[in-house]
Amino acid sequence: MISHVNAPAADGSCDLRPDLRPEPYVFAAGEVPPGVSPFALVREDEGVTLILTRADADRSGLAYDYVAARITLRVSSALADVGLTARFSGPWPTPG
Repeated sequence: MISHVNAPAADGSCDLRPDLRPEPYVFAAGEVPPGVSPFALVREDEGVTLILTRADADRSGLAYDYVAARITLRVSSALADVGLTARFSGPWPTPG
């Protein structure tokens, strides 16, 4: 059965409860350096990609090209739910 993520309010909004982490994150290639605990690691045939804080990458001398934000959505959803990406992928308002 397909369900929908948090039915939108009358104004079309949906409470996804986004949680923006304060530190920037980066994607870096290579094995995990000693003393670093990456947020995620992807091991592919071509090599290993780490997702870690920019501070950890800088301390470890890991090169990166792209700096990203880490946002966790605190919405309850199941793998079969539809609509989450559509709700989240629109433009974000600029703070301030």
